[in-house]
Amino acid sequence: HIDALVDGGVGVGWWHLTGFYGNPDTAKRSESWAKLRHLKGTLTLSWLTIGDFNEITGASEKEGGSDRPRQQMKNFIDTINFCGFHDLGFNGPKFTWRYHQADGMQIRERLDRALATPEWMNLFPEAKLFHLSSSVSDHSPLAL
Repeated sequence: HIDALVDGGVGVGWWHLTGFYGNPDTAKRSESWAKLRHLKGTLTLSWLTIGDFNEITGASEKEGGSDRPRQQMKNFIDTINFCGFHDLGFNGPKFTWRYHQADGMQIRERLDRALATPEWMNLFPEAKLFHLSSSVSDHSPLAL
């Protein structure tokens, strides 16, 4: 992760920004959630975290491949709730990651997102997240 304090200037003040990458190894994913939970306790500022969490919150965020274990998704959701985050939603394609299998099948998932506390959302009520397209990566770039 990359953690920063951002000076939003007059009328906004300081806020907390975390660029996040969830561990791609599912056996170590709990370490990622523990890191977010720890970061929540370090500051009381409004908070935004954005990045590749390598996890989904429900079956609707995945197409193709085997089903994601419910407990795995629940651990992510529990962390989101513990930190007081709300998903900012998105504009653009639903899925942010794709994998082409050798047999021609595709797996698509929404792994990349922006999560914020209500305080951050109140500071930036017009904030919008865009899923952009890329011809050079299996992930969609995010623009906030």
